[in-house]
Amino acid sequence: MSLKGDLESIPLLEVFQLISSGKKNGKFQIVYKDNHGEIYFKDGRIVYAKTNTLEHIDAIVDILLWSKGTFTFIPDTNPPKLS
Repeated sequence: MSLKGDLESIPLLEVFQLISSGKKNGKFQIVYKDNHGEIYFKDGRIVYAKTNTLEHIDAIVDILLWSKGTFTFIPDTNPPKLS
């Protein structure tokens, strides 16, 4: 399941819920201006996250505060490491 969208039309938590309920594996990328974030999922659970300057839970919290941006979910992409 490849997924693309804009946070102004689909709230971030709804996208996460879709990935989680489908027990998907892959990388969720989000971009807003100069901010870039990646969240990796395995079996619908977050296993790693990073932004330009943060990693792990700090990156997740930061990304959850973004109200604008475009996102892409790329299935079957492995994380660079686990957290």
